[in-house]
Amino acid sequence: MNVLVIGGTGLIGWHAVLELCTRGHQVRILARRPPQEIALHDEITYVSGDYLQGDLSSAFDGIEGIIFAAGTDYRQVPRGSAWDFFRRTNVEIPASLFQQAEKAGVQRGVFVTSYYHVVAPELIPDHPYIHSRAESEEVALNACGRGLNLSIIQPSWVIGLGFARHLSLSGTYTKWVHSFAPLFGSPGGTNFVAATSLAHAIVTALESGKHGDRFLIGDENILWTDLLERFAHAAGRQGKVHTIPKGLIHGSATTTALFLRLLGYESGLELHKWSRFFTKELYFDPSPAQQVLKYPIGKINQSIAKVVGRNQTNAVLHSSVT
Repeated sequence: MNVLVIGGTGLIGWHAVLELCTRGHQVRILARRPPQEIALHDEITYVSGDYLQGDLSSAFDGIEGIIFAAGTDYRQVPRGSAWDFFRRTNVEIPASLFQQAEKAGVQRGVFVTSYYHVVAPELIPDHPYIHSRAESEEVALNACGRGLNLSIIQPSWVIGLGFARHLSLSGTYTKWVHSFAPLFGSPGGTNFVAATSLAHAIVTALESGKHGDRFLIGDENILWTDLLERFAHAAGRQGKVHTIPKGLIHGSATTTALFLRLLGYESGLELHKWSRFFTKELYFDPSPAQQVLKYPIGKINQSIAKVVGRNQTNAVLHSSVT
């Protein structure tokens, strides 16, 4: 199958590209700029483009499958209305792209979204980012007619190596555990999945998923303090990870939200509400999707070891779409 991967230089998209190549597919990456760190495989071609800008119908020439692994996550802090910003970038534009793909004859597709709105639907009304992810699935599925078979992938937090140079949780953890600074983690925890496992799920859904299928992808439920301890252990560091008091986290979130509003910015998360939710245990059972898509599990520690052992600037751990 000839497959177009939008966001193919991101953490999730790049691992999907590698999995596609392993299974013998031909891959076209659409991104603003090519990855400079590697030479592309023979099975991979690159086309320059920004999915947020203009008509990309020419990118679909000869394409049979599409994976959308881009999207805007909650780290973006737009000026003005966050509700308008996230609806445009995460709802309207992806739906338009799937319509273009269908008109171009693309037959199969996967849309990578997030897991918050599935595991905790009570978050949808309060948080622009989470609301956009929930709405995006319905709008994208309705945008496709009978020609494009579209499946939805809803990943938890993803651990793996990527190309991003900006500050990330994994990059912070990696530098942190290689330093002499004391280790502190947030209360609560959530589910994590290795990027390689997620890529396996994405490609299997592309190959065999039915239109409207939704797969909640994860692997292991881990406390934040436990996660940091695993990073420290991978770096050969011993010592206890201390838990940050909840009151300190709530106060910091409230102060940050006020500061952003004074500057005219809005977060994709209502921070004072999010801080109270983030310090809980957001766990779920990933076995239903794992049993269908047969993706490997038990890869978290292996992925952490690769992240910690690699050059720190190449380490990426981030939330859902990506």
